[in-house]
Amino acid sequence: WPSEASLNHHQDYCHGLGEECQIVKLPQKGVDDFMEFKNYGRMMNALCVIIADFESDNKKCDELYGGSMRKLAEQKANSFCYLVHWIDTNETWGPFLYRGENATQEFVRKIDQELVEINNVLTIKHERKVTEEDKKNFAESDTCWICNGKFAVDREAVARLEKKIWVINEKLKNSAKDSNSDEHKSLVTLILKTTKEIENLESMDDKVWDHCHITGKYRGSAHNSCNLKLRIEAWKTPIPVIFHNFRGYDSHLVCESVRQSVNAHQIRVVAETFERYKTMKVGQLKYIDSQQFMNTSLAKLAENLGTNKPITKNHFKDLGYTDEHVDLITRKGVYPYDYIDSHDRFLETELPPFHEFHSTLKGKITQEDYEYAQKVWNEFGCKNLGEYHDIYLKLDVLLLTDVWTEFRKVSMESDRLDPSHYTSLPALSWDSMLKMTGVKIELFTDMDMHDFIEKAKRGGLSMAVHRYFQANNPKMGETFNPSKPTSWISYVDATNLYGWGMSEYLPIGDYKWEVSRKYLKGRPDAQKKWLDIALRTKADSRRGLYLGVNSHFPYKTHDYLSDLPPAVENIAVGKDWLSPYNAELVEDIDEGRFAKTEKLIPHLGKRNYYVIHYRELQYYVKLGMIVDEVTEVLSFEQSNWLAPYIALNTEKRNEAKKAGNTFLSDFYKLKNNACYGKTMENVRKYQDVKLMRNINERDERAFLNKVRSPRFKYGRQLGNTLIGAHMGKASVTLNKPIIIGASVLGLSKLHMYEFWYGYVKEKYGSKARLGYMDTDSFIYHAETEDIYKDMAERPDLFNLNGDTTVGKFKDETPGNVITESYHIRAKSYHYVLADKSTQSKHKGVSKKGMSEMATNSYMPALEGSLLDDPIDRSSMTEHEARDLAMRTKADPMTLVYRDCLFGKEVFHAKNVSIRSKDHILSLVESKKKALCPIDTKRWILSDGITTLPYGHWRNMIYKNMVKDGIPHEEAEKRAIRAKLPEKYQNESTSHIASSQQ
Repeated sequence: WPSEASLNHHQDYCHGLGEECQIVKLPQKGVDDFMEFKNYGRMMNALCVIIADFESDNKKCDELYGGSMRKLAEQKANSFCYLVHWIDTNETWGPFLYRGENATQEFVRKIDQELVEINNVLTIKHERKVTEEDKKNFAESDTCWICNGKFAVDREAVARLEKKIWVINEKLKNSAKDSNSDEHKSLVTLILKTTKEIENLESMDDKVWDHCHITGKYRGSAHNSCNLKLRIEAWKTPIPVIFHNFRGYDSHLVCESVRQSVNAHQIRVVAETFERYKTMKVGQLKYIDSQQFMNTSLAKLAENLGTNKPITKNHFKDLGYTDEHVDLITRKGVYPYDYIDSHDRFLETELPPFHEFHSTLKGKITQEDYEYAQKVWNEFGCKNLGEYHDIYLKLDVLLLTDVWTEFRKVSMESDRLDPSHYTSLPALSWDSMLKMTGVKIELFTDMDMHDFIEKAKRGGLSMAVHRYFQANNPKMGETFNPSKPTSWISYVDATNLYGWGMSEYLPIGDYKWEVSRKYLKGRPDAQKKWLDIALRTKADSRRGLYLGVNSHFPYKTHDYLSDLPPAVENIAVGKDWLSPYNAELVEDIDEGRFAKTEKLIPHLGKRNYYVIHYRELQYYVKLGMIVDEVTEVLSFEQSNWLAPYIALNTEKRNEAKKAGNTFLSDFYKLKNNACYGKTMENVRKYQDVKLMRNINERDERAFLNKVRSPRFKYGRQLGNTLIGAHMGKASVTLNKPIIIGASVLGLSKLHMYEFWYGYVKEKYGSKARLGYMDTDSFIYHAETEDIYKDMAERPDLFNLNGDTTVGKFKDETPGNVITESYHIRAKSYHYVLADKSTQSKHKGVSKKGMSEMATNSYMPALEGSLLDDPIDRSSMTEHEARDLAMRTKADPMTLVYRDCLFGKEVFHAKNVSIRSKDHILSLVESKKKALCPIDTKRWILSDGITTLPYGHWRNMIYKNMVKDGIPHEEAEKRAIRAKLPEKYQNESTSHIASSQQ
């Protein structure tokens, strides 16, 4: 650097959040500060797609895989299959199948060859096909089919832009002294952009004939500038290669040999981690993951398609198979994944027995599945397991082609956007929304505003409150006790909660600091004025507000708000916060180790510099929150601009459900859910991973240049001839509308609070207790004669007819009441139904692992608490064990949850998953803590069931009593029975003290 001052300036500018060297930018005002639909090229059909799949040998082993994990098998590709599907002509090349050694190398070689053939087609100039009807339509059209704009120049708009350039030039004269200043550069960029806008407007009367360059068919009349956006170029237009679960599985196999591709000098990835890629570009090829659009198994997708599988059917018909054969293979096949451990297996002349179809990863297949496999083997005359494998693999590719084709068709009919141009459903849905609404969303150009709203981003709330419930009502059958109060456990879920939030009035732009922190400091009258404005602003007001506040909840509100304190906050819970019950568990279970991690906590302590949406503030004040100080006020223009998009998808989903079209119903449901995610993207977390060949000195020099960069984090050899470099992002532009995401999150929480306090507490009062909450659902206990009758009286709140009205609450166990429920901690709960069936949620552990753990763990509990005579468990089959559990009316999973909650036991489960290390796939078994009685989100009392929020006055009384020498148990009893002193019952409820310290 020429001087120390220059270096210091660079460091101040370049160091972003944390220790990473990074330039943090915002959109430039007047240049790129609005978000609108621009991807007109994605309205055109993709030329073709390549649909592909691998199968692998499962080479068994038993060795350490780091820490306590064990490697059970290594997965090495033994075969692949792909086909090329031309969209406009519906022609298919293939499927082509290879089974043998070096499958990944052969795949890369074959795809490179296929790419040459595809580009040979693209180089052919197809003359346009003209009909008299096409001529007539072209002559009469006055609108571009691509952008829907008129074929006319808006002279007023041109004049406005020319005046804008004149004004900017005047500003440039004043800044001419420093042509290197940021202001000068910004003004020059703005002139260039405005000039381009004028050119675009001037070309609006330039109507051209747009036709498909593959079929020659007329597509419509278009602006010349729009037509150019659909240009097809050989060796440049991306060709999608689609795998189902490319991100999690097939990408690793491709990376094993991708360096052998003739295009390997142009590898680019969109990385989530060093080895996990959402998409990968290798020259012209663009690998994408269909599971990023349809997040379910291929088996389920094929089932949802029903009989609508023309590509699969036509392929087998063309091979001469009968309709009976074709009908047999319209579902996903059955395959013995674990059994295929070498190529020698393909020579076997009989289908493996039933037990060999057991999968370590997925568990056992059904007898019906095995009979289906036998039927395929027999009907297709398989001579060996290799031929059966080939049918299975081809069928996977053909079914995925049918699924993707139908998905494309639905998307094109709905939005005129081809998913093949995208990498995920959120990106597709976001463009769909921008295109449908025509909205222009203003982005922040003020860093203070961006940072202010970032503080309002608080995710979904999940927590256990009252940790065990037992119901008592007539629908429970013989276990109902009429001598005790009638009570119910209700599990309700808000239908498409974020869809409801997105239907409300949301920010759209015109952000403005109404008053600064500096001005408001020490001016209580000004603070009261703005608080009053916020409390009076209507939900559908043209302008909305975000406020920064300091606030508290008076002690007299604590008992009422105890189950669900308003204004949740991200807090790092310290060890000194824990109740004696929790502290003892930490000592006993974790040997005193305690990690202070930030969590979303509903508590009753003070809020300092809390950024909140005005509608949330209104309701929380109604519940008793006292605002002590208003620190900042940001206003914005708002409207329900997103509601038409949500309503349309909801309506289409309802129509699809009534027609029995599950595939279509899922599509519209996922579109609404996916749209929200694009408002909450954190661009600071984007990864920059470079994949390079490592074959010669030139490659080595290229890698060393990466190592020398100050952005270099680490690098690693990936296989023999591929190397990866993890780089820090040189710069990030904060160009996402986070104020929309923050508002949707805040308003969605408001909807849940309004239900809890406006309905549940209003109707049942102290006879209702909250057991568990998870973002959009509640499990609560209420004493009432008939909770279903209560629901039926409120059709405005409850959905009891199966429709999908956003925001309404639906019963999660219709017709089958919950008899007891356990709520251990966030994402960990279990309930028992009247028909003795059970449901559980345990995040991070597979259902298979939990089921096996429960089966293996419940016998000691039965022996110790339910049976008089000890049982030799080792001689008992799994079936006998389950039968014993049924006869003693004990469910394995229920016993596990019971012993965790009441016996303070910790349960570990085996989790089997496919992992990647240096892009080598392995089947890995890990032992995970599945259930643990420790929950640090609340103050747990000594019974292990009752909890209080942090900051509750009863916790403080308890602590004071213990300090005074009163034994723990007695102090807790007294604190729970204590009455609030009268001086606190009469505490002032006025906002903003006249004199602020």
